[in-house]
Amino acid sequence: MSKKQRTKSEALSKGTLKRWPINESNVGKFIGNKTVFGLIIVGALVGILATISILYPTKTLDYRQNLYLPYSESQKPIVYLSLAVVLILSGCALYISEIFNRFQVVVEYVDKHKGIALSVILIIYFVFWHRLFTAHFCRDDYMHLAAAGERIKTIADWGKAFFRLDVVDRNFRPLSTDIYLSACRMLFGYREWVYHFTRSTAIAISMLFLLKIAKEIKISTAAGLLAIFFYLTRSCLFTIHFWISSMPDVLAILSMAASFYCYLKWSANSKQYAYLVGSFLAYVAALASKQTALMFPVVIFLAHFFVLDYGNKEANRWLKASIATFPFGLLAIVFFIWGIYLRQGTVPYEISLQPLDMVVKLLSYIFWIWIGYQFPHWELGNKIIIPAFGAGVVLGLIFLYRYIPFSISERRYIKFFIGASFAFLLQVLMLPGRFQQYYLAPALFWFSLAMGLAIEVLLLQCAAPAIRRRFIVALLIVVSIISISEIQLKAADLIMPGGYPDGYSYQRFSIVRKTIEHNLSKINTPVRTVVLVNFPYRWAWWSGLIRVHFPSVQEILFMRYTPPGRGILFRGEKQIEWPDFQKILLASPNTLIFLGYINDREIPILNFRA
Repeated sequence: MSKKQRTKSEALSKGTLKRWPINESNVGKFIGNKTVFGLIIVGALVGILATISILYPTKTLDYRQNLYLPYSESQKPIVYLSLAVVLILSGCALYISEIFNRFQVVVEYVDKHKGIALSVILIIYFVFWHRLFTAHFCRDDYMHLAAAGERIKTIADWGKAFFRLDVVDRNFRPLSTDIYLSACRMLFGYREWVYHFTRSTAIAISMLFLLKIAKEIKISTAAGLLAIFFYLTRSCLFTIHFWISSMPDVLAILSMAASFYCYLKWSANSKQYAYLVGSFLAYVAALASKQTALMFPVVIFLAHFFVLDYGNKEANRWLKASIATFPFGLLAIVFFIWGIYLRQGTVPYEISLQPLDMVVKLLSYIFWIWIGYQFPHWELGNKIIIPAFGAGVVLGLIFLYRYIPFSISERRYIKFFIGASFAFLLQVLMLPGRFQQYYLAPALFWFSLAMGLAIEVLLLQCAAPAIRRRFIVALLIVVSIISISEIQLKAADLIMPGGYPDGYSYQRFSIVRKTIEHNLSKINTPVRTVVLVNFPYRWAWWSGLIRVHFPSVQEILFMRYTPPGRGILFRGEKQIEWPDFQKILLASPNTLIFLGYINDREIPILNFRA
């Protein structure tokens, strides 16, 4: 650390360093008015193209005509419009950053009115993720819902969930799969908004715990709010917010946050044993939700080493941190062994320990976490572009760490947050790249605290020119605009929201469901058998859809298309060949046949009744 930085750090620790003044010159003088107005004009031109495309569409989407729009035709209007919004708002961001000069006033108001914190969280969440409240089930959601419906009939069956693996992925997640899904089904049926509301509520509560954790370890409310903003604006976590099947990740994060908060409260007052018991119970809930919680003892160790016991000698810190971690580590080992026993020594996913592959994943994940935008059309196998960006982000973060005048305690907090984040990233590096959207969430939880603290120091404490501060704010606004644009494009099914080979269509399942409903409504006699021909990827997706929404169907037959991995998951399903298909055509009056043809991102649904 340079002498100048050391002086600033000492001033920060003593509270003698003045904050930036509120009224400063406009940032446009630094960036250049030509650049700003150029962005706005180009954005307006693109907006005109979007308007023309919307007013004069080439095709329409109508499930009654059994037509699913080709990707290349359906995406253009909204892509143009989104690009226009990004360009216009990016230019405006350079001016509206002046508003953030009043950020300190907002923080002081929140400090005085504690109840408003949750409202701030909900507002941020709604602005970025409002489309999920009209979202529908898709893909793995249907597999988990159908499996839970077959296995859990009554509350008495909940206990059995702790003695078996889930039928979809063969993982031990009883609380977040069988129990949660069956409870929602028993109380509300298959109303989609209920599942989305409960998941969104869990995310909001976990963000409230994040704010409380920041307070317990003596981090300002401003840093906590900025951490929440950073977490909620990451579009790379699209599946966490939109898919019902991501509830294991959401519950695991919520339970770990609750466990850590209770542990901090107990550490502050060791006589409050209720908090210690609550910490252990919350950790058990996290372990019963998803196996990512196995890394939580590392968080306890790092918290003691860098924060709670930092005043002791290093040898004593190692010892105290190890002793504090032991009971949590013991719980993790018990659940780990129990999961291996249930899986009979097998692993649910392929594991890669190749150094180059792990380095590529690490750099890619760091890039996605920091920038938010996922670049989904770039495959993880691209070993040049994304890792290069990731390496640039790493160097930039190291530079910021050295450049930002953190106080001594703030540097310890940064080390703790980054260490906890990397502990959870280690799990992702061994797994296939398609799971990054799920497994990045707990790492991002702790990384957000680090970024919140860093941004808070830059915006409110660092005695640097106001122009530099406003440029940072404008950069944050632009990145957030790009992120929210990707969220809306994914929700509209215009860019790939998942990591599966045929995972392009988020809306496809809604179209198929409406198509089946439309055809069943025209048939007076009950349909007992449904034949699905050439339906893409996992049969269990489509079978689950039929079992959830059309329970009167007794038999689901699949023909010709051979999916990768497990195809048949449920009773009443089987694969048929052409001779069987001919017999069904001739002799089965209560059969509905759907022909699905996959061609990149297009699937026309043709149907007729035998």
